Amino acid sequence: MGVAEHIAALSVAPPTQRTAELVLGTIAKVDSNHGVWIDYPDNPYQSPLAAICATSVVAADVGREVVLAFVQGDPAQPILMGLLRRHGTRNQAEARAAVHAITPAISATTEASHVCVEAAEAMTLKCGQASLTLNKDGRVIVRGTNVATYAEGTLRLRGSVVELN
Repeated sequence: MGVAEHIAALSVAPPTQRTAELVLGTIAKVDSNHGVWIDYPDNPYQSPLAAICATSVVAADVGREVVLAFVQGDPAQPILMGLLRRHGTRNQAEARAAVHAITPAISATTEASHVCVEAAEAMTLKCGQASLTLNKDGRVIVRGTNVATYAEGTLRLRGSVVELN
């Protein structure tokens, strides 16, 4: 059900009391269309509601505590005002360090300035005639029309057998 259908379904719900206060809630889900669904204590509809967002939200934020306001006090029309960070918790960059599923076989982990991409069997990076392939068994294949290796320190080639040409 899309956001428009959800709002239309709520319009036939029994009237509820208006609220002008801020409410704490949680992000219940982020759907495939980037719609954000929230829930909060004493939600009269007893199921997550589509929210208008005043801040950026990603799938990794599901379960996070948020501050909510409501359009003209209507509890069926929440506005996600922001994500909460409790005292003693990590900063926002660290809090968003999470695993993002790209497909069931691939995941990416971000943490500060480090990105780790994992694949179940193999991963290939390609650009034109160049490629780098990493395999589950530990094989690394570098291909290109010209391959250059530079080192300011020592460049070591190690292996049980090293073949050149």
